[in-house]
Amino acid sequence: MSPPGVVSLRVDGATYRDWTDVNISYGIETAARSFVFTATQTGAPPGASPVNFHPGDAFDLQIDGTPVVTGYVDAIAPSYEANTASIGVSGRSSTGQIVDCSVIGPRRFNDLRIEQIAAKLCAPYGVAVRVDLPPGMDTGEPVARFVAEAGETVFEAIERAARLRSLLIYDDAAGALVLRLGAPGSFPLAIGTELERGRNILSAQGSFDLSKVFNEYRIKSQTSGDDQDFGAAVTGIEALASDAAAFGGRPRVLVLSTDSGANRRRALARAQWEAAQRWGRSTLINVRVRGWYDDQDQLYEPGTLIRLIDPFLRVDSDLLLLNVALSLSNQEQVADLTLAPETGYYTALPDNPRRGIGAWRPIG
Repeated sequence: MSPPGVVSLRVDGATYRDWTDVNISYGIETAARSFVFTATQTGAPPGASPVNFHPGDAFDLQIDGTPVVTGYVDAIAPSYEANTASIGVSGRSSTGQIVDCSVIGPRRFNDLRIEQIAAKLCAPYGVAVRVDLPPGMDTGEPVARFVAEAGETVFEAIERAARLRSLLIYDDAAGALVLRLGAPGSFPLAIGTELERGRNILSAQGSFDLSKVFNEYRIKSQTSGDDQDFGAAVTGIEALASDAAAFGGRPRVLVLSTDSGANRRRALARAQWEAAQRWGRSTLINVRVRGWYDDQDQLYEPGTLIRLIDPFLRVDSDLLLLNVALSLSNQEQVADLTLAPETGYYTALPDNPRRGIGAWRPIG
C-alpha cells in the first residue's frame, strides 16, 4: 500500500501540513519546480493566520519525508468572509532565481565546459550546478568562446549554451540546476510501473503532431577559426542530418542557423539533435492517474520509463516520464503525467525510432 502522501512545508523552523488543496509541478522540461497550496478554515469566524512566514522566505517541501522542492516562497494570499478563511501560498525552486534574474559579473568565457560556464553564471545567485551523465560520458569539449548577451537572464544564457552540446537542463529536489545528456543509457530502465486503460488510468489525451518534423535538417554557421578549426572548416559551415524514413520520401527540409562559435562537429551534433528531439517530441501523451506513487511505492519521478498500454491511443510502449503534476482536492490525490518517446531526448536519432510507438504514425 502506498504511503498516505502527507505534504510538509518547512519554513523558518516550523512545519505546515494542514493543506486543503495542493498542486506541485516538476519535470525534466521545467527550469524551476513549483507549488501552490491552500489552507482553508470553515464553520467558525476566522482566527489567526494559519501560517507565520513571509514571501521571500526559504523553504523545503517534502512528501512523506521525501524531498521534492527546495527554494523560496513567492507569494502569500490571505482572504476571509464571515465564516471562512483561506490562505494561498506559492513558491518555486531555488532555480527560480536564475529564471527571473539577469546575468551579473563576467559575461565572456573562453575554453570552458558547459557546466563550468553554468556554474559561473549561477554563482552570484547561490544556485548549485551538477551534471547527470551516463558512465564514461562527458558534456563534450570546452567551448572556445561564449558570451552572455545583454539583457539575458541567467537561465536564458545557460539554455543557449546547453544547445551547443544538446543538453537537457532542469532542477532537482535540492534546488540545484541539472545538466543531463540524452543518450541510450541516460535514463533508468523501466521501473516496473504499468499504466493501462481500463485498469489504472482515469483519463488520457494523446497528441501526434508532425507539423514540426522534417526529413532533412541543415545547420549553417560561420565562425572565426582557431588552431584546430580553420579555413574551410569554419567558413560557411553546413551540417546535415536526415530522417530518411520520414514521410515516405516526401521532401521536408529545415535550414537553421546555429550560434556563432559552432565548428563543423558541433553543427553536425546540433543537426542530429534537431532530428531526434523533433521526432520524439511529436508524440506527447498526458495521463491522469489516482495517487502520487508508482507501482514500486515511489513518488513519480521524471526521467524514468513507464509502460503505457492504451488501445484507444494505439500505444503499447515504454515511454519517458517528462513532467509530473501532483494535486490534492476534496481529499483526492491525483497525478498528471506527461509522457513521450525516450528517443526524443537523445542527442541523435536512433536507427529505428518508430519501433513500438504506435500506429498513429503516417510515416515510416
